[in-house]
Amino acid sequence: MRFNFRILFLTTILLIASGKYVFAGVAPEPVKSEYFLTKIAGLTLDLKQKEIKYILGLQILKPFPAKSFVEVSFDNPSDPQKPLITNAFVDPQDKDLLVYSPAAQNPQKGKYYKIETRVFTNERKRDLIAEHTQNILSAVDKGSLDTWLSLNGMMRWNNDAHKVELFYPDKWYVKEMSNGNNFQAFFSLENIDQAGYYSTGIMLIRHINPALQDEGMYVNHNIVNSSLANIKNLISEERKEVTTECGYKGVVSKINFVNAKGVEEKELLAIFSHNRRLAFLLCEAPSDTFDKYEKIFYSIILTAKLY
Repeated sequence: MRFNFRILFLTTILLIASGKYVFAGVAPEPVKSEYFLTKIAGLTLDLKQKEIKYILGLQILKPFPAKSFVEVSFDNPSDPQKPLITNAFVDPQDKDLLVYSPAAQNPQKGKYYKIETRVFTNERKRDLIAEHTQNILSAVDKGSLDTWLSLNGMMRWNNDAHKVELFYPDKWYVKEMSNGNNFQAFFSLENIDQAGYYSTGIMLIRHINPALQDEGMYVNHNIVNSSLANIKNLISEERKEVTTECGYKGVVSKINFVNAKGVEEKELLAIFSHNRRLAFLLCEAPSDTFDKYEKIFYSIILTAKLY
């Protein structure tokens, strides 16, 4: 490509391995009560309605004696004094109960919320039959919704063999290359096969080195510590640690450089670590058009599934 990717690859490995991350809390275990077992519980994105909602799926462990009234109360992130309420009915033959909450405003990632389910003999709610309380750990916030909505109209690409998935702009060209332990995928405005290069696009790199690890890449932190001082000039200081929507920990750097044709370009370089495996994305465009693509590049980075 336009600069020495061997140097860049080593640099990025060292950079991400040296990062200090704040890990999210532990998600609560599914609760089992007399009548219910939690199968699904959490906050989810309703992209069609452009909302965040709770979802609760319960397995009914024993039948209710008659048609019964269900009230599900969800913590309201924006007003704890006014819980979000959903009502439903269960019949004796039902095996499962699935409900969604009204829209939840401003939930916070990494915060715990509570879902309380009560079953009554009728809508007057005088005779309580069953109770079930499930805590959840939020994995989404308003930024998550904005990120996914920005992908509207884009194409989804995945490769099952390498367990990777991402979105890319419609009508861009896709090119995959695999050589031994290396896999690369390019998503570009230009046709690489015709032009021989691209100026605006995304490059995904997956590298597996058996000499380091059978199923991925381990990082030697002693090497990191001794080499960190030597790589500061090779990587942009404009960088931040991120956690993707899939929970991967990583670093995104913005880099300015001049390509082989003498054109100044900008790039978002994203490197992620998951179960001590590394992968990275490079999203780049000429400096005069980079602002047009920066938001969509960032959304692609945060929603890509690399493992």
